[in-house]
Amino acid sequence: MNATDAPDRPFWSRCAGNTPRDRRNLAHAVWLYLAWTASFSFGTRLLQQGRIPDGLATWTVAALPTVLAVFVVFAFARFLREADELQRAIHGKALAIGVAGTWIAASIYTLAERAGASPADLSDAMLLLAVFYGLGILVVSRRYR
Repeated sequence: MNATDAPDRPFWSRCAGNTPRDRRNLAHAVWLYLAWTASFSFGTRLLQQGRIPDGLATWTVAALPTVLAVFVVFAFARFLREADELQRAIHGKALAIGVAGTWIAASIYTLAERAGASPADLSDAMLLLAVFYGLGILVVSRRYR
């Protein structure tokens, strides 16, 4: 596939490149991230509502997202380590956009809370990071069309 075909490529190819290994590695990281998201969201709700009996079950529900987060980090690091230079550049710049966007949004919302907005929690910032990172991939990958 040459550069003139790039606008017709699907989003997944833009995110993970054209090699099956890169797509597989990124898919593995994405699936783990989705599992982390589910365990964090459901675990938070279950713990807040007191639906988990005290003891080992409570600590298991609380620890599961942490364990999954470690796997997400290792899976994403593997994707970056095995990806070509272009994909590493795209994802590195997209991560920078994600972190910067989240930092700016969190700073703004912190002031908004002090002005009377309803409080946010850490999961809101993690969602923002994922959204800004995805937008970063779109913005940065356009540069390499």
